[in-house]
Amino acid sequence: GWYDTAAAAAASPTLGTAQGVAITDGPGNYPDDQDCFKAYRGCTSVVFTNFDTDYDWLSLYDGPTESSTVLINQASGETIPAEKTPTPGQTVLFKFHSDYNYGTLTRVDLKACASTAGS
Repeated sequence: GWYDTAAAAAASPTLGTAQGVAITDGPGNYPDDQDCFKAYRGCTSVVFTNFDTDYDWLSLYDGPTESSTVLINQASGETIPAEKTPTPGQTVLFKFHSDYNYGTLTRVDLKACASTAGS
């Protein structure tokens, strides 16, 4: 699930798999003006198949904290971010921010947080 802090997410990262892992289960509603975090480890690539956040946004960090290198900076709208390749062996952190007005994550599908070592 999503965590309230980056530290909580990094303490319980999901293992990437060869098939990839879902970042969301589809459309959902979230409280306004909220930050949520998910962490994955063992990812060799991050690819989105759907991306529609309305006015909300999603960032991706190449490491377990918000001070890590930014791979995706506040992507929002319907433009699918380009594929990203994290540092091998690094935990990656996703930060989702719901805006102050809408608070709806329309659709964000993570096709692959893939790992050759995952199962």
